[in-house]
Amino acid sequence: MSKINLYEFKIAKLTQWFILTMFSILIVTFFLSGLLGLYINKKNIEIISNYQIFKQFEELMDKNYLIANKIKPKVQELLMLNFSEGNKKVHIGKDNYLFFKEDTQTLINKTHCKNVEIIKKNFEGLNTFLKKQEVEFFLGILPTKSQILHHMFSNNYSLPTQKYKGCYNSISLNLKEKGLMTFNVEEFYQNLENNNIFLKYDTHWTFDTMEEFSKFIANTIINKSKNLKINHINFIKNKFKIENHGDLYDMLDINVNLNMQEVKINQIKSKNYSKIINDINSDITLIGDSFTNIYSDKALKWGSNSGLAYQLAYRLKGSINSIAINGSAFKTALIKNFLKAKKLKKKSILVLIISERELRNINEEIDFDKLVLETKHLKTFNNLETILITKESEFTNNFTPYKNVLIVHEAIHNNEKILVVTWAIKNRKKYPQLKLDDEIKAQLIPFSNKIKDNTKLSTYMMIDQTNNFESEMYWLETFNLN
Repeated sequence: MSKINLYEFKIAKLTQWFILTMFSILIVTFFLSGLLGLYINKKNIEIISNYQIFKQFEELMDKNYLIANKIKPKVQELLMLNFSEGNKKVHIGKDNYLFFKEDTQTLINKTHCKNVEIIKKNFEGLNTFLKKQEVEFFLGILPTKSQILHHMFSNNYSLPTQKYKGCYNSISLNLKEKGLMTFNVEEFYQNLENNNIFLKYDTHWTFDTMEEFSKFIANTIINKSKNLKINHINFIKNKFKIENHGDLYDMLDINVNLNMQEVKINQIKSKNYSKIINDINSDITLIGDSFTNIYSDKALKWGSNSGLAYQLAYRLKGSINSIAINGSAFKTALIKNFLKAKKLKKKSILVLIISERELRNINEEIDFDKLVLETKHLKTFNNLETILITKESEFTNNFTPYKNVLIVHEAIHNNEKILVVTWAIKNRKKYPQLKLDDEIKAQLIPFSNKIKDNTKLSTYMMIDQTNNFESEMYWLETFNLN
């Protein structure tokens, strides 16, 4: 048997460490050279080259190199403070205003415009469906922060103003010409005396903007509605201060001490507290997303009892019914949680406030007359059931401002189609995703029952690309791949 030469072994190990050290030095040198080049060309650099350089840096960071991971926060901090970059999700503008890059790129990239006609047909179809029920429909489409405050982009991102009109800015006007009652939100923003429209480090509007919009909605309903009947209650309004950074700051994940933004909010309370925005007997229903939930949903960290639904109820001097799902006003809040759940009342008022960001996900025309209504008393399966995924919703990148996100897939169970819900993100951690043709064993709980046990689930963004509004929905309590 041959003997191991310990001296040769030690030399080999030292050589390995030498190679690793030299490689790490090369990486650091590459970073420093890139940063020096950015500094020299700071005033003349073009948006494309700047974006590509930063993208290359991020891709290199994501490869989890030993040294790269350790220096990532410091390098990102340097980029933020000196070159107004941020990271893959967030762009830093003038005066450190933060913008969601997915919104910014959508304004420039017209690939999302292919579904404009489908969006119009769906809103027209919804309006026709509601008219049959003698329901008055009011629609508000909210432009993104990037669209309204594009003048606050950094100089490196300066493009002609017309670039920032986006794909969907003409939809409201087109629908109004066809008889729908739509709120002209852009005009509303332009008429605001206060330029403080959006939170500095967050994707959402300021409290003052939201409060003014609640007045705008209330006045429109009072002046135009024939169905308006108010369940009067007495309100108490309390002023309250809250400090927070915001969802965009959280997504930066950089060790930079930006000052918190202080916001003054008006909390709405009543002796009939539970009925203020949850009155199922009210003839007024508000459907929304996180723009409705902010200042009400504690998970968004901007206070409670003060959001759009509360302010609208206060302006109307009566209780309303409200269903708002972060990131999914149309598919989840409106269709699944309101229409399919048989909560629509004849001769009532429906107000839908939806962010332009969500319009990107409306890609198929919906026949509202064929919606299958929710079945009561669905069975909970205590044992593990075998299901086969037949249509998946994709969630490849965590480009979302939300901390918790759900995802829906279509599956076959006992030869019947069902919809299954599970986590896409929980506490900003991305979960492993099910794929097409995956066969799993799972405990199935009716989603309506799961929401009763955990009401927060009803407010989370839900990614649903199944376009299945006919099958029953179940929560995957536990599951294992076969």
